[in-house]
Amino acid sequence: MNKFSSAQIAEQASAPVRWKLFDAAWYRRRYRAVLSDQERSADDQTLYNLWQQESVKNGRSPNRFFDEKWYLRHNGDVLKSIQNKGIFETGFQHYVDIGSRSCSAHWLFDIDTYLRNNSHISLRFIYKTGFVNGYDYFLKVGDLERQNPHRFFQQELFIRECLKDGVDFDCEKGGFDQYLALEHPKMGRVRTSWYFDPKWYLERYPNVETMIEEGQFETPLHHYLASDNIESFDPNPFFSEDYYRERYPDVREAIEKGVFRNGYAHFIASGVYEHRQPHEHVDLVGFAHSCDVKRLCALEKVDDIFALWVKKQEGEVTQTSEDAALATYQKLAIGHVGTALPSIFRSPLSFDHDEHPSLSVIVLSEGDYVSVAASLLALHQQNEVSYNVILVSNGNTEEKRRISQFTQGVQLIYPDTLISEAEQFKRGLEHAQSPYVVVMRAGMQPTAGALNAIKRAMFYRHIKGGSGPVMRADGRLCEAGSRLWRDGSITLKGEGRAVTETDLSYEAPLEAAQAGFFFGLRSAFLKALPSIEACGLEAGFVPLALSLRAQGLGCTYLPDVLVRDLTAKIPSIESKERQAQNIRRSFASVLMHHPLPQGGMWREGAMVSHVVMVFPHLPRKCEGGASRRIFHQIDAFLQNNWFVTIVGLENGEEDHLTVALDYPPTVECLLGDDAVAPLLTQRRGAVQLLWLNGAQTLTKIAPILRQDPSVVESVVLDTVTQEGGGLRAMEAHLRRLVGANDDQERLKRETASELSDAWMCQYIIAGDVAEEQLMRRLGFENVWLLPPVGMPLRRDVQQRGFHERSGLLFPLCIMRSGDAVHDGFDWFCLHVASYLKRHLSEDVPLWIGGYHHPSVDVRFYERFVALEGLSQPVPDHVLMEHCRVLVAPTRVLATQSSEIVEGAAYGIPSVMNSSQLEALQWEDRQEGLNGGFNDPQRFAQAVIDVYQNEDLWLSVQNHAYQKVSSENRLADFRQSFDDLLACVLGERTEEKMVSSCVRRSETRRFSPAPLRLRPEPISEGEEHPVSSHDAEESEDGEPDAPLQTRLGVELSQ
Repeated sequence: MNKFSSAQIAEQASAPVRWKLFDAAWYRRRYRAVLSDQERSADDQTLYNLWQQESVKNGRSPNRFFDEKWYLRHNGDVLKSIQNKGIFETGFQHYVDIGSRSCSAHWLFDIDTYLRNNSHISLRFIYKTGFVNGYDYFLKVGDLERQNPHRFFQQELFIRECLKDGVDFDCEKGGFDQYLALEHPKMGRVRTSWYFDPKWYLERYPNVETMIEEGQFETPLHHYLASDNIESFDPNPFFSEDYYRERYPDVREAIEKGVFRNGYAHFIASGVYEHRQPHEHVDLVGFAHSCDVKRLCALEKVDDIFALWVKKQEGEVTQTSEDAALATYQKLAIGHVGTALPSIFRSPLSFDHDEHPSLSVIVLSEGDYVSVAASLLALHQQNEVSYNVILVSNGNTEEKRRISQFTQGVQLIYPDTLISEAEQFKRGLEHAQSPYVVVMRAGMQPTAGALNAIKRAMFYRHIKGGSGPVMRADGRLCEAGSRLWRDGSITLKGEGRAVTETDLSYEAPLEAAQAGFFFGLRSAFLKALPSIEACGLEAGFVPLALSLRAQGLGCTYLPDVLVRDLTAKIPSIESKERQAQNIRRSFASVLMHHPLPQGGMWREGAMVSHVVMVFPHLPRKCEGGASRRIFHQIDAFLQNNWFVTIVGLENGEEDHLTVALDYPPTVECLLGDDAVAPLLTQRRGAVQLLWLNGAQTLTKIAPILRQDPSVVESVVLDTVTQEGGGLRAMEAHLRRLVGANDDQERLKRETASELSDAWMCQYIIAGDVAEEQLMRRLGFENVWLLPPVGMPLRRDVQQRGFHERSGLLFPLCIMRSGDAVHDGFDWFCLHVASYLKRHLSEDVPLWIGGYHHPSVDVRFYERFVALEGLSQPVPDHVLMEHCRVLVAPTRVLATQSSEIVEGAAYGIPSVMNSSQLEALQWEDRQEGLNGGFNDPQRFAQAVIDVYQNEDLWLSVQNHAYQKVSSENRLADFRQSFDDLLACVLGERTEEKMVSSCVRRSETRRFSPAPLRLRPEPISEGEEHPVSSHDAEESEDGEPDAPLQTRLGVELSQ
């Protein structure tokens, strides 16, 4: 695979555009079945002339990279123009002249997919480097770098399949180039993705082979992606068009309306993520529950669960969590067996086993053949189970010779050099013949029946893995499992106690085990080898237990698996500290569920106040915006010496191995909607405050509180969600207002319904003044309004002046497709940017800051705006220091935007819609500029004014800084937060404490177009000159005239 340098990319940009050239050799291969005698005998130049003369009539493509028929079918307006004798005679002519920037040239290249899969590339970079378009860049650079141009063409898979099928592949050329070249007929039958099976397709539809031979289509994939009547064709054996359309009438209706080409198009775009059933015998929901889909997709390099399913059915997924779920991790057995070295030399121990043994036992040795003999003698008594034994030892040749004398059937592995125990374990796994593995140090003696107990637990009870009591030579316990702490250290349970004590004689979940005996699934251990090797096993087998738990496979303490440890090896303090440090680094997702060191079980009447904060998913700092607000709240609790527990109800996009790094070490993190009830029950009397994020979270938790109101003392509802929104009823009302539908009664009804369980809460935190006033009108007096942000202000950065800054900044976070922020961004790019281009003297880029969810295709908007910061994201604070104007075109955001306040602290003036200006209680052309409501021209003019007028820029910068300095200091936020806690806990009277924000008289609040409205579009020619005073909202409360609606992104219902 080639990797191009900057100089080489620039050189490629000046090379001829490949999709413009006529390829005579390919032309002859492609149209061999229909060429005339004159064309067959013509030289290249003559053939080119003939193609030009006949291209309008025969509709043939000039090269492999442009498909004339598909282009016209895919772009109906172009076809209609040609049929009506417009300016263009062919689709190729249209593409060359004007279509290359906005249309796809080929059925196997999709610019959106290409840019999404290659985040280091942007259209702005492509154009600045000198390429004609993204397709030009891909053909010259991307194809040679093995980048994927389409969901149905994955280069790595294609190359592997070529080699497997014996098809010649030239590594010096791109895979896309070779696939379309038609030089090797077999290459068109090679699989290019997990979404389409060409061999099965030809077997299922033999008439397609005939059409390929007649020259109608190039390959089976070409037929599937370019044929007109594709509704009756299935792409592979795991998707049925008939079944899918019959099962989902909404999909059938969308196909009939022309929204989707066929059912598979819908399934790939949406259905797979909704876990819709693609085939009668394919259950994606069940498959998702049986494995960690996100991790496995990343491991197997596939995009979604359906591709993972197909790959698994094809036998290409060698290790899956589903296999691990069906088979369980093995138990540790503790045995009490005497040693008899002389006798075993006289009567060698035989370890014959079946062809497919039930267990594989790995013995790790440092070279003490006496300890090895003791373990082998104990294993020899496990005659109820078929197993094979692998000995991995650092011993010398003499030890190997002696062991060979007293054993038969043991596989001996003696490395040439000394290796670590983790490496020994790895080599033992490589030789294991069973999927179920027991690993033990030499000197460990499982008692009679221990391996059989492990077999029963694995085969019939589906125990995932575990350990049992480990005895010292004197019969006292070495450990009965271990307690794991958040810093990676452990405490041995039952040390020095009798094995028969009652509280150690029942089966229970196992956190960890230090002693050198453990069991589990071979496949799971193989997956976790990197983490195991990073932690090492010298200080004990704790990493083995954590490797299972990190994969969601729990461990169990089994009292009937008894092992005697003859050596009782005690790890050094240094090795334990080193292992604990490595465990913290490798298993953060497991440790975050554990208490601080020596914290013990949760005790009633704890001296420290305890708050449980419940969120839809675990907040992450990278999500910015509302998440920064959440972390300010967490810090405020910690400053007040509260113990904080964070609960995420659902799995978000977080990496469970690193999410805990976002939180201070004293914060406890839990995951799962089933964690709240047991947590509150077990810690009854210890939890002073339950903090709920969003009204929907309250709805989920309300049944727990109704069933047992005594589990918590106080409840606070924060209506500002993780996504940065507020009450859904308020946002829905804002979306209706532009359509002149100011239904206050409906707003009240919907708000009352959304807050139907809010009577349980001592206090409700509102998103802004409008929400606060709405809730008070509904009778909620316990409403609090926190300052929008508590950021340390940076006056020193304002030394960067007007002329030292350039570009626009969009710092708001887009959490999901179609949310309020995405709608505003869409509106800005599609409607505001065009005005800016016409009136700004320079090409001003729009820098993208903040977080945007991977499912939101921000790169799509590069067609309309010069976007920066996509290929190489820049931290928000750096952008705020270098950009000249911040734009916040949020039309329907129902809360205060903290990014605007933060920008003011960094000295960057903001242009925002009137609804946001009102929410912040700022004045137009004082603290910020009012861009109106749903008025692209006014918003653009406000940007132009502040971007070009230095005096105005300095005035707004200064006023905004003074505003946030007086009202949004970190100390102000902390004081307001402390006042709230004091009221919640009854330490302060509520009078005059609720909402310290200054109220204004209530005025009509307008917002731009609701995404779900579909009014008549604005006709052409209705534009008017840009004016800074157009479309002002009413200040006297009188209804404004109905506004023209401009639609953005459609929200799902």
